[in-house]
Amino acid sequence: MAREVINAHFNQAGLNLLVERPGRVRPEALGRHARDNAPVFWQIAGHADVPDLEARLLKVRTALEDALQIHFASLSASTVVYKARGSVEMLTQFYPDLQDTEYHTAMVLCHARYSTNTVSSFERVQPFSLLGHNGEINTIARFRQEAEQIGVRLALGNSDSQDVDRVLHALCVDYGLDLTEAIEMIFPPVPHEVEAMPPALRAVYRRIRHAFGPYAQGPAAVVARFGDTVVASVDALGLRPLWFIETEKESSMILGPAERQADKTGIDPWQFVGGNVARSPNVMHKARFDNASVMP
Repeated sequence: MAREVINAHFNQAGLNLLVERPGRVRPEALGRHARDNAPVFWQIAGHADVPDLEARLLKVRTALEDALQIHFASLSASTVVYKARGSVEMLTQFYPDLQDTEYHTAMVLCHARYSTNTVSSFERVQPFSLLGHNGEINTIARFRQEAEQIGVRLALGNSDSQDVDRVLHALCVDYGLDLTEAIEMIFPPVPHEVEAMPPALRAVYRRIRHAFGPYAQGPAAVVARFGDTVVASVDALGLRPLWFIETEKESSMILGPAERQADKTGIDPWQFVGGNVARSPNVMHKARFDNASVMP
């Protein structure tokens, strides 16, 4: 019955499902508590030659979450999310896909921290569709009101991080913002920083604050990917450290909380690190961050 409902929603959206199958997992890799609440892992894949593919996928996802009370770790043309309750080392043991030598990716976003102000569950494990988040959103009630006013549907029982991820997702696919614009909309600079800007830029950020409002106040450090764009940012309070590190390999960049060292660039409150993933034309699995930059 559930499979029929799923297929019907994809068909109604003009999306052709080609593959649906149980995903490969090794339950013995999980700890006792994770095994007690282990997910039923299901993989689907399809094809559609439409310009608004990501918007259609989000619409189907939202409808199916309401209809079947299921959780999508990911539903995207560019991103696949593997997650579980456990250690980082456990992830590749639980999902054999991640040990496949034919499995390539241009960029990896890894999150290894449990929720501290909500009850842990598989659904709340990060990263989500776009976002990996370290911190709390202390203004979440007002943030949810703002999300409702712009027509973003939030699933009941979500954590604060999940709701921020869904709004970020909707701003990108339903409102046509790029990832940097969407992050700036959710995490705008504080008023005294806005007033210190040149007049033209000041007008832009005043408009941003008036359009949505500064209702994702942390402390929060975020790393997000949408398509081939990656953005890392710290909210206006700046109480969650985030560092930008370039390694010796051109294809590597590490973003995450850590102790300050000489080779790390600290990201200040309301500052962004942004870059575009540029795939090598000859070697599928190699990628570099093209035009990576720290944006004040």
